[in-house]
Amino acid sequence: MRMVIDSNFLVPLPGKPSKLQEYLAKKVTHFAVLPDFLFLEAYKRGAVDGVCRSMEVLCEFPRQVLVLKPTKVCSGLHGREAGLQRRMIAEKQTREFTEYPRLLEQARAGDAGAIRHIVSDSRSPAEHMDGLAEEASGLGERIDEFARGFSREDLASIRKGDVPSIEGVAHMFDQLVTQVTGVLRGHPNVGRWPKRQEVANTLIFRACLCHVLLAMDLGAQGAQSKTCTAKLVNHQVDAFIAAYGTFFDGVFSNDKQLVKTHKTARTWIEVFRRVG
Repeated sequence: MRMVIDSNFLVPLPGKPSKLQEYLAKKVTHFAVLPDFLFLEAYKRGAVDGVCRSMEVLCEFPRQVLVLKPTKVCSGLHGREAGLQRRMIAEKQTREFTEYPRLLEQARAGDAGAIRHIVSDSRSPAEHMDGLAEEASGLGERIDEFARGFSREDLASIRKGDVPSIEGVAHMFDQLVTQVTGVLRGHPNVGRWPKRQEVANTLIFRACLCHVLLAMDLGAQGAQSKTCTAKLVNHQVDAFIAAYGTFFDGVFSNDKQLVKTHKTARTWIEVFRRVG
């Protein structure tokens, strides 16, 4: 089993056992899949001690960790069915993770080289986060505009977790196609457009799907125009984590909205696969 890990799952909730530790200890074939955003979120704790605490459980099971390539790289991968997971996994970084416990100990002891190495791990996702912050400008208003395209009955259905009407689904699908097309055209790592049957297997498609599903839920809950930028950026990151989970066996997160987005996305991906 290979589960994508959200950063909030690294450290157990107060007074509760570590579910991540239980999962990894249960079987040696249980793997923790780490997207680049996880490293950035862990390092946002600032102090080296905070980083060490975040990575503590993973360092108990370093051979059960799979490190993914940067999101920008994964976004440019083609969608051929064979080898979907393999293409996303950064083999070198995954092998090197076995040295991570020693590296963190050195960093905790004040070794400057080890500290620089740890900080460098967060550069790629940090650059991506800067891009997400730019995209988040006006995102609340765009979510509100998207929500206005649903009928009152559809919004009520969405709040209850039900599928909207045929008209509502068509509105959602139009938004999805617009987003996917825009990202494919503008992404620097997309060398060629995927074949029709491969589109749903690309990270770009699945991330856009998760963004749209999350926007549906948020828009149905009420106006988002006054939501702070930091929270909107977190929503975008959650959509990527949920999307990564669809390529593996699921996602571990304490965020109920993220988990819901992931589960709903898996259902829609299966629908798209069946209808072509």
